[in-house]
Amino acid sequence: MPLDEVGRNDDFFAFGGGSLAAVRLVVQLGGLISLVDLMANPVLADLAQAADGAGSDDSALLQPLSVPASATTALVCVPYEAGNALNFEAMARALSASDVAVYAVELPGHDIARPDDELVGIDVIAGRLSEEIRERIGIPVALWGHGAGVALALETARSLRTAGAVPRHLFLAAATGQDSDGEPAAAGSADIGAWLRDAGALTDVDQSRSSRTELIERAYLHDLGEAERSLGAFAGTLDVPATVIVIPRAPGESDAAARCADVLPGARTTRFEDAGRYLVRSHPAAAAELVAATLADAEQGGTR
Repeated sequence: MPLDEVGRNDDFFAFGGGSLAAVRLVVQLGGLISLVDLMANPVLADLAQAADGAGSDDSALLQPLSVPASATTALVCVPYEAGNALNFEAMARALSASDVAVYAVELPGHDIARPDDELVGIDVIAGRLSEEIRERIGIPVALWGHGAGVALALETARSLRTAGAVPRHLFLAAATGQDSDGEPAAAGSADIGAWLRDAGALTDVDQSRSSRTELIERAYLHDLGEAERSLGAFAGTLDVPATVIVIPRAPGESDAAARCADVLPGARTTRFEDAGRYLVRSHPAAAAELVAATLADAEQGGTR
């Protein structure tokens, strides 16, 4: 769109801005705004106010991506390793005409505009996320955990269940231990940033090595390490309806899908053929269709 056709009251995302453009904007503004600021203030006039110092609460985990007035269920999405809330923007757009609201989690230490923020462990984040969900979302909730985000989704589901707010459904995009491409390399043995770009996770990061790439690699190693530790220590089972979407493994990852099957013995298992690991970016419409159909079935009292 020509620059002279863009006005102060225009919405960044409504005019076609996606995760790629959002990250580029944050980078070009040199940290003047964060991804959280942009998600909370997509109208340009509001974003300008945020840049002037009236920014959003960067401590909030939940970021609303699509909240239809008719929503009867909220899907809370936990990003994959080194990911951020905007990784789910395309899926949220695909669900915007449905009865499903979409929120995504912005984890501390993952915003490229906040490189000095500390990374936080799952044990701490799960309790905070559960509390935010119960305080801020007034309709039944489902969770989507992706890659390393599977572990946080499981811990959050357990915390919600303990608090009497049982999730309507869990969607877990979890890696299988039987990859046709063989054993994945150990995390840290190669350029993680390059692997993520090649796998389609972070196409919004430039090809040159930079401080941004270093932040991404640091977050990747932290997220995957926390997920492996948490999944290995998860005791007992969880009585929550669930769907496990089997995805390829990442470097340094174990058989998360099998662990999910142990924790959720009644879970269904499915695959998206040729979708790759980061299907919420490559196949958002298919992911949205799975979510909408499953939640509609649950709302009508259908089978798991």
